[in-house]
Amino acid sequence: MKKTLILVVALMFVVGVAGMASAQISGSVHDFSGSIAWSVTTGEICKPCHAPHTTNVDLDSILWNHDPSLVAAYQPYASSTMNDTAGQPDGHSKLCLSCHDGTVSINAFPGEAGGGAMVAGSLQIAKGGDDLRGQHPISMLYDAGATSDDNLVYPASSVLFGANTLDQVLPGGKVQCSTCHDVHNTLGETNGAFLLRLDNSASGMCLACHVK
Repeated sequence: MKKTLILVVALMFVVGVAGMASAQISGSVHDFSGSIAWSVTTGEICKPCHAPHTTNVDLDSILWNHDPSLVAAYQPYASSTMNDTAGQPDGHSKLCLSCHDGTVSINAFPGEAGGGAMVAGSLQIAKGGDDLRGQHPISMLYDAGATSDDNLVYPASSVLFGANTLDQVLPGGKVQCSTCHDVHNTLGETNGAFLLRLDNSASGMCLACHVK
């Protein structure tokens, strides 16, 4: 009886969290539940990106459901003013690029034929499908070593919103797309359609990291 009660409470908690998440994503630019025709996930909020039984086991955990990009190598950002060299996208950024490099249709995932709309225009991050040279560098380590030249804020000291600091949005200690963009819309799109974690008026988002 005790085990049953614990299981019921746990399930209630999971359902409650799922409800909160869908309420935040619902109506946002990442809500594809009613805007794109697909047979498997019609009306579903989470399944365009996540599935409980995904076959994409080679991707970055989180039960990723979208087909990966087939781009073998991107042209990364490079600058003579940067003290490091950007490598190939990995982690969360690679998942974002499975839609935002513009080479894979939004409804392309296991169990669906795809062939629908692709991300384009200002939402296509990799121009031409593989060119990231005009974009902020991603998948780069941002740690104490990166801040040693006094041009970057120490991650644990930079407050993004509420009590949340920059180091909390550096998966694996790296700058990823999800560092600046609130992909699940937990802030309720208060910072615009690009789902920024921080209001960028007066360059607030930039100054969360850069000392200028």
